[in-house]
Amino acid sequence: MKQTLVNTIKHFILIAASVVLLLSGCKVPVSHPQRPLGEVKLVSGPSNCDGHDCYEVEVSSPQLAEIDNALLKVGDPTTSPSRGTIMFMGGGNGTYLWGNQSEHAGRVIEELRAAGFRTVQLQWERGWLTGARGQSEGPARLASRPATVMRWVYDNLHQQDDDRAFCATGNSGGSMQISYTLAHYGQANIFDAVVLTGGPPFGRIDLGLIHDDPNNEQYWFDAYGTRVADESFGFPPDSTGPGARNDPSFRRQFQDASVSFGNWAYVYPETMVWFLFGENEYPVWEAQGMTYYNRLLEAGSPLVRLDTVSNTPHVVRSTKEGAEMIRDILLKECRRR
Repeated sequence: MKQTLVNTIKHFILIAASVVLLLSGCKVPVSHPQRPLGEVKLVSGPSNCDGHDCYEVEVSSPQLAEIDNALLKVGDPTTSPSRGTIMFMGGGNGTYLWGNQSEHAGRVIEELRAAGFRTVQLQWERGWLTGARGQSEGPARLASRPATVMRWVYDNLHQQDDDRAFCATGNSGGSMQISYTLAHYGQANIFDAVVLTGGPPFGRIDLGLIHDDPNNEQYWFDAYGTRVADESFGFPPDSTGPGARNDPSFRRQFQDASVSFGNWAYVYPETMVWFLFGENEYPVWEAQGMTYYNRLLEAGSPLVRLDTVSNTPHVVRSTKEGAEMIRDILLKECRRR
């Protein structure tokens, strides 16, 4: 009971802070521009890999200077009838498979297959957040990579009909891949439910990198977050980037690259968006993720939920409690609406 009360108070504080931020710095969106998707080229597959079908794809984008390759590890449902497709995105740069994070994550993958779902794990070769040196691309433009792949999976691997849902989950950087796809790339209409764990940690990049207002200290990135952000804009990891310098002249670029800033799409009438944070979450990542949660509430998105998982760190699927809560939400909410 005591821990529940503590978590409730913590989330109330974050919600209140985010509401003040929204009212002071953002207007209710009146239009919803959409960033362009890229193209997927099938390089090889399907080939057998550990009882799954693996595909190698090449992803290009009109917004980006470089291409990247990705692996799709697809597990068909092991029971009938098929209930749909669930995509899984790892954290950080996405260079490892979601199910390899822990024994609990791997077990959940198999349990969802046994429940009738096709599982699709996405793994990047170089990393979806790797920006071309000197190109000033940033996370929002780089997110055209995962957004393009998710659309390709929906069009080519998912069986589209009235009975089969299309859903996704991702932790930290994986939750960023999904959030940008919904907000900046206008793809919420293909998803029936998404579970965002440990983020998205780049909700307001401008507040994370420009430390000129102590009232926003809860959003300030540490050295790791700063380095990742600077590298996404094409700067070397040597403290010469604009984030490491707290350079206010880059404020507009940082705002434009944020999940939660701007007149993007924040109303998803038929998409459940469920946020999960570990009880032992990094405070800054939770604060950043809450900017997206509150932006959806402010815009009037009707299917938004928030929970905290006990005894769980930032990587929510790394614990039994976290992995099983992700599983249970998907079993309940990954359905056609």
